[in-house]
Amino acid sequence: MANVIAEIRVQQLDDGNVTVAGPLADKTCCYGMLERAKDAIREFDPSKQPSVIIPVNGGMGRIPHG
Repeated sequence: MANVIAEIRVQQLDDGNVTVAGPLADKTCCYGMLERAKDAIREFDPSKQPSVIIPVNGGMGRIPHG
């Protein structure tokens, strides 16, 4: 099964207005994606996130979340 990536971008402007970009013509897809995003936000627990390992000067370094 192939992976499919769809993206909805929401940006709040300095004047308080909001812009939205994405596959807006497919309302079912967009609403479904937004519901899944809301679930992910509700379930997110930063204390359960692993440390991120990134290369630093050719070696390995850890940057903890939080």
